[in-house]
Amino acid sequence: MHWEQDLDITGSPLVVGQSVVVPTRDGLVSLHVEDGSEQWTTSETPDGGCIPVGRGLLYASENTVYLQTNCE
Repeated sequence: MHWEQDLDITGSPLVVGQSVVVPTRDGLVSLHVEDGSEQWTTSETPDGGCIPVGRGLLYASENTVYLQTNCE
């Protein structure tokens, strides 16, 4: 195993570039894919908000995370 993090995960993680975005009970957590270090967290999105990720938007709705790409 390369690295591990103890999180209260509520859904499937999503890999976006060098980040692993994980839905948790407290919101979303972004971990660096190489070493598992925390890049950012947010509790602002569990009820349908969105976060810009690269050229896309990352949406969280209930226990599901969605990525919309090629946004303008």
